[in-house]
Parts: sequence; structure tokens; C-alpha cells
Amino acid sequence: LQLTRWAFAEGMKRVVALVSVDNPASSRVVAKAGYTFEGVLRSVHHVNDRRIDLESWSILPGELPDIG
Repeated sequence: LQLTRWAFAEGMKRVVALVSVDNPASSRVVAKAGYTFEGVLRSVHHVNDRRIDLESWSILPGELPDIG
């Protein structure tokens, strides 16, 4: 949350988190931080010798929860 707050304080109008579909723990973290799931970007990231899918999450100013 601190990095997101900093980004908005610096003037960002939207923050995006990209999370591997194979990492449900990170998905839970961004969801708890108030990010909204937008969908899956298929075969968008290259890791070692394979392509992986990433979940796209975003948050806008004013959507930050009052935690952390």
C-alpha cells in the first residue's frame, strides 16, 4: 500500500499490478490492497524459455482501502 500511496502522491492517475497466474498469494495481496482484477494477459511475459500469462490488476485514486 505504501508504494501505491506514494505513486498517487507523485501524481499518478492509475497504478497497475501484473501478477503471474501461477501466484495466487500475490493475487490475494493486491486484492486486499484494493486493486480491481481486470483480466488475464495471455502469453505476455517471457520467463526462461517459456511464455506465461499475467493477471492485470489496477487501482485509481480514491480506491485505496483505509488499512496498512
